[in-house]
Amino acid sequence: MPEYKDCSEIDKFFEGCIEPEMKELLYEIPAYCLQPGQPAQKGFMIYGPERSSKSSYVELIRTFLGAENCESISLHDLVSDKFSAAPMYNKVANITADISYEALTDVSKFKQITGGDMISIRRMHKEPFSAYVNAKQIFTANQVPMINE
Repeated sequence: MPEYKDCSEIDKFFEGCIEPEMKELLYEIPAYCLQPGQPAQKGFMIYGPERSSKSSYVELIRTFLGAENCESISLHDLVSDKFSAAPMYNKVANITADISYEALTDVSKFKQITGGDMISIRRMHKEPFSAYVNAKQIFTANQVPMINE
């Protein structure tokens, strides 16, 4: 296990809302956001009951990374809106709290982004272009949405 600098305030926060075995992962998520590309080819879905500090945790990540380096496109918008990738271009994270648990039918764009694939970026009234979206995908929910693919 890697050594961490003293983060006593964050450790206290984690003690109040997570199981001890999850602590390392919750430290690794913001660190992963700083890596170029999508080396782990994963997105993160943090779920649990209401008022379990999920939104506080992702706000901590956003503060660490800098709000100007983050976007907030919901998973449902990401997979259904043809313009959704454009705001994530040149960002380090896409962080959205409290996403809907409505079922998803096509998550191919999510898989392309987290898989490190080049995708078409469309912007309103501009020519589309192809690029890699390196924004790490982080969502919170009370329930994980069903995926009907």
